[in-house]
Amino acid sequence: MYQRNAQSLDRVFDASSAASSLLGSTDMGNLSHLVPSIHPLITVDSASAVIHQPEFAAYCVSASTDQAVIDGGKAMAWTIVYSPCTK
Repeated sequence: MYQRNAQSLDRVFDASSAASSLLGSTDMGNLSHLVPSIHPLITVDSASAVIHQPEFAAYCVSASTDQAVIDGGKAMAWTIVYSPCTK
């Protein structure tokens, strides 16, 4: 449902992209065993900069990155509001 909501905001999901195969960590721990959880990704325009590096922060000072944060928040909110779990 999150992906569909993000796509309605013109966010593109490409199964062959590097982002779809990223491995990462989360602070969610065992919470997801008790509460429905997602760990969504939204692409930002960071050129070739690597996340958590100064170059990444510099590239992300942009209107397109601000829009990515807004779109990600909207898609997550819509996922919660329109989730079958909330009805």
